Amino acid sequence: MREESLRKHAGSLYACRPFGHKPSCSSGYLSCSFACPVTGGRVTQEKRPRQQKLVGRSSLGRWPAMSWKEALIGRALASDAGYEFLRYQCEEIGPRMAGTAAEIRARDWICQQLQGMDYQVTLEPFAYPQWVPGEVGLEVLTPVRRRIPCLPLGWAGPGEATSSMVSAGYGLRSDFGAASVARQIVLVKNGAPAGQRAIHRSEKYALAQSGGAAALVLMREHPLGVVGIGSVGLSGQLGCIPAVSVSFEDGSFLARCLERGPVTATVKMASASRPGTSWNLRATLPGAALAHEKVVICAHYDSWYICPGAHDNANGVAVMLDLARILRGFPGARSFEFLALGVEELGLFGSYHHAAAHRDELASVAGVLNLDSLCCYQGDKLLLCNGHPALAEFSRRLLSDLLPDVNVNTRINCYSDHFPFFLQGVPAMHFLAWGRDFYSAYNHTAYDTLDKVTPHNIREATLWAGLVAMELAQRPDLPFGHLTPDEVKRAIDAQELRSGLELAGRYPQ
Repeated sequence: MREESLRKHAGSLYACRPFGHKPSCSSGYLSCSFACPVTGGRVTQEKRPRQQKLVGRSSLGRWPAMSWKEALIGRALASDAGYEFLRYQCEEIGPRMAGTAAEIRARDWICQQLQGMDYQVTLEPFAYPQWVPGEVGLEVLTPVRRRIPCLPLGWAGPGEATSSMVSAGYGLRSDFGAASVARQIVLVKNGAPAGQRAIHRSEKYALAQSGGAAALVLMREHPLGVVGIGSVGLSGQLGCIPAVSVSFEDGSFLARCLERGPVTATVKMASASRPGTSWNLRATLPGAALAHEKVVICAHYDSWYICPGAHDNANGVAVMLDLARILRGFPGARSFEFLALGVEELGLFGSYHHAAAHRDELASVAGVLNLDSLCCYQGDKLLLCNGHPALAEFSRRLLSDLLPDVNVNTRINCYSDHFPFFLQGVPAMHFLAWGRDFYSAYNHTAYDTLDKVTPHNIREATLWAGLVAMELAQRPDLPFGHLTPDEVKRAIDAQELRSGLELAGRYPQ
């Protein structure tokens, strides 16, 4: 890698060169590492790159005569524009729940950013069922009387239930099989035991509902005293029983009461549904020799009404916009399509609409890069290649030199915006930063705030996603293709996801 190229395009990354030693890029490409003349040991000095102008006409121009990897590294690491994109969403707009004025502000702001980079932006409205939360409450009646702070879970049914309570562990099928839940208020833990397949809250709710439970109480896994939120339905229809979320501490209190003897409680919840309209935003960067093919880079811009959503998913939008900025002057072989999607949190409605409305275009999509919760200060970097071994091998070889710590695998995630594309056989990748403690503590809570993501996280994520996007756009003979319908089904069945998708009505026909 040529030092002059990186010095020119990484700006102040190369500004600190103590003792005349040449800097070397660390794993984060943000520090200068040199030998200390006193101790002989290695010393790392951090240097924050200077800020670049956020909005306005693109002044990057064409990339000079250097490899695209050199240019991408330089431009990804020389600017804090991505972090400013993140900050604005979290602290100027705030929580961006579908159906609120904040969602519209986020939509308009994303449009302005792309237009400021000389993109033509298309707004595509779509209808969806909007979930409307109302009053919610949980009160223990015996053995002691106590009100428990709680939040409603999306798409749970309205109603009030006063009954005895029973624990069903993590809410696995085996847990519900061992407990008699009919007409009971069921307490379950979020997540799954270590080493077992993660069970989505919607599957726990469906099992409780089918077992005749009166209500569901979902407790968090991490002891921080925070209450989270999320959907327990994916079809856009209200369930039959109320469901609420409580903190780890309050859930543990309920579990201790159950260990000592019978517990009775009341769960009440108001919940409604009404027709709503949201928007997907599209911007295209035309390619050259293979312009009829495209690489889709997508991120959802909504969050829950209590969540600033730094991790989920303001960082995905920030990285998408930063890639749109960086790639603006690049003559790629394939076209890039930047896609900001609405209403992910309530059931992937934006991505399902887009995949259906543009189904005739999907054959020309070389790959979908879904940027959802892809950076935070703690956690592993995962690239989920969704049941596509050849795609995983391609990505693993590409990233092995520069980013060897990325865990590339074929795991399928059914609960993010790449999934509707995967169901159509499109090579689909989910870029994700996941740490069990971080996710259990902050995801879908009021504490998913700007401090959970650093400028370094954003720069590294931009580089990580950019390397894959550029290789997909540049390489004429990609060593993988679309999956057939049978291959999609076999991949789902092999990862034991069929039962959960059937409960949600989303198993492919």
